[in-house]
Amino acid sequence: MTLLIENNSRQPPSLEELGLWASTYGITHPVVADNYGSVLFRYVDGTSVGLPSKTIVEAGGAIVVRDGYVSSAIVEANLPY
Repeated sequence: MTLLIENNSRQPPSLEELGLWASTYGITHPVVADNYGSVLFRYVDGTSVGLPSKTIVEAGGAIVVRDGYVSSAIVEANLPY
């Protein structure tokens, strides 16, 4: 899932902007608005965020990686199959 916090006008992105982002980058997974980072800031330590921010949440809901490096091995180890 991709969360977009703001557009070029520093406002939450519209549905059209989310669709444009997905089509521009060939994204097939959900791209959603995260108005003013209300979701993102739940998963980072402090108020500084390196972008893109990557968080892995396992199927049971526990956080595996919080705003950090995500390798292929970590992703594969946490796939729900």
